[in-house]
Amino acid sequence: MDGTLLLQDKSIPSGFYSLHQQVLDRGIQFGIASGRQHATIANLFQPIAKDTLIIAENGAYAALDKQVLVQLGSPVQDYLPLLEHAQQLQNGYVMLCGESSAWIGNHNPEWYQNASMYYHKLRTTSNLFEVNDSIFKFSVCDFDGAATYSEPLFKGFEPEFSVVVSGPNWLDICKTGINKGAALSKIQQQWNILPEQTLVFGDYLNDLELFDLAWSVATANAHPLIKEKASEVSPYSNREFAVLRWLSEWLEA
Repeated sequence: MDGTLLLQDKSIPSGFYSLHQQVLDRGIQFGIASGRQHATIANLFQPIAKDTLIIAENGAYAALDKQVLVQLGSPVQDYLPLLEHAQQLQNGYVMLCGESSAWIGNHNPEWYQNASMYYHKLRTTSNLFEVNDSIFKFSVCDFDGAATYSEPLFKGFEPEFSVVVSGPNWLDICKTGINKGAALSKIQQQWNILPEQTLVFGDYLNDLELFDLAWSVATANAHPLIKEKASEVSPYSNREFAVLRWLSEWLEA
């Protein structure tokens, strides 16, 4: 979603809702897959939220309106070693992404402001080790760069966990087997939808598994590995309305 559909200021591009209606009129189910929290995505796309398949938390949770399709939370105790290890971060902050809320430490107001952009349900705590929630994923916001510092720092937790760079400053860590692609695969099976009946767009590494399950379009601003795996690469970036341009051309064909 970020870097694929949304513009650089995280806004929805003009013309999206009319195009979305054209897609629905064709009898096509529209979906959004993101590392963001379900509540945040539903709030951002409020006019269409009830009709939209939302794959949230990098695949740990998915729902269509009130029908929960995927829910893969784990006890917070499973993530305590990650919290302990995170004390080595030099210029970053961590978050526990839970079923009831996302959780961060209460020591930095600027971090709260940054995190609240992606997590509509967000709580602060004086001690993350004592959070009582079912955890979907562990996220790191690293201002030194996720690929440069955080990813090597946490790579040792594989293979129990999947460590994925989801943005220039974001690292997402889930139990192995949890990803957007695994969630989509489960939903395809539930709804009897084939990969050749599925279309996905993506730009970053947390989209990688989606590209195994559909005709895939990488935006021009996508990570090199995403472009390499894509069925096709759009000549346009998210700033240039890549998704809307592709869908408009397809609907007119």
